[in-house]
Amino acid sequence: MVNDKLDHMGEDRNLFGNTDKNATLMLMKNDSLGVGYNVQMATENQVIVGFGVFQDRADTYLLKPMIEEIEHNFGITPEVIMADKGYSSKKNYEYLACRGMKSAIPPHTFDYDILARHKGTYKSSENLTYEPYNVNMLDFLETEKGRELLNKRKWDVEPTFGDIKHNIGFRKLLLRFMPKVKMEVGLVSIAHNIKKIKTWLGMPQLVKEYC
Repeated sequence: MVNDKLDHMGEDRNLFGNTDKNATLMLMKNDSLGVGYNVQMATENQVIVGFGVFQDRADTYLLKPMIEEIEHNFGITPEVIMADKGYSSKKNYEYLACRGMKSAIPPHTFDYDILARHKGTYKSSENLTYEPYNVNMLDFLETEKGRELLNKRKWDVEPTFGDIKHNIGFRKLLLRFMPKVKMEVGLVSIAHNIKKIKTWLGMPQLVKEYC
């Protein structure tokens, strides 16, 4: 029995669900514990250009696979990556720098650090290997271009999730097990993209509105 559980979990998990052994026990949006998946989406002008369904609870480790997803879908490397604080880490900053990609990913302590800088009370992190990346990102995000990219993320990916949850009504997964969950998320992504693109093109209504 123990070996069976270890086989299901693999090396990257320490928990799984009894009704869906592909799923992981994780903290949900309402601060409650539940069995589920970490669904990631990459967008460009509110069009979903890539998605992923992961067992990992931490967003930090999912930046690289999502970039690889975009490269697989389009055959090109993204020029600029915008993401929230959950994706900030020395490893991610190093990866993006090595790939030659510009990034706007605030450090976890971004708000505190910016305020301290303006007050002249900023203190360097005790993590000396991480601090140069932290400072470089803070410097960039205080520029006009950096602030522009931070604002762009707010009206790009966040409204996409808002449309999926509030307009389409997709708030939780209905299927179990990884293959079916990926298919479910893929279909929802297609529905969102059709709605978005048909609006841009001024096409006649192709699908019913999900309200």
